[in-house]
Amino acid sequence: MSLIIAIFAVAQIIFAPMNSTIKNFIGSKNTIIFGFTLMTFSTFGLGWISLVSDPILFRNLAVVLRFLQGQGAVLLQVTSYSIITSIFSHDIIRHIGYIEIAVGVGLGMGPTIGSVVYKYLEYEGTMYFFGALNLAAMLVCQWAIPSQLNRTFDDLVDDC
Repeated sequence: MSLIIAIFAVAQIIFAPMNSTIKNFIGSKNTIIFGFTLMTFSTFGLGWISLVSDPILFRNLAVVLRFLQGQGAVLLQVTSYSIITSIFSHDIIRHIGYIEIAVGVGLGMGPTIGSVVYKYLEYEGTMYFFGALNLAAMLVCQWAIPSQLNRTFDDLVDDC
């Protein structure tokens, strides 16, 4: 069980340094969408594996899915700061503060909300519920984040 929980952080440690390469290759908006895609897919997958009866297979699938979840999370976190500095360069600190508030509220309230949802939907339903929230957030980002933030490093060099 501890491996399933810890692998999320391991993925973040591995992929945090690679974030700028990914962002420079596919653009900021696409990196956010890719991060949400990984988060959504892996969260739905964690619900789906409740149907797996073999404990070894369950563990292995859970480790892979949590690793993907960690990769998606770090893509979202790091790239969010990049987007804030691009869009709100006149008031960066305040907007970074908003990200920190959202993260703090999520960390503080997440377990409570998760346990309430779990009480009614149990494990599989809870994963599908949070997967649907990830999907909704991804659709909002697809709509709200300006496409010009998909300019890659190569695009910027070509403009010089």
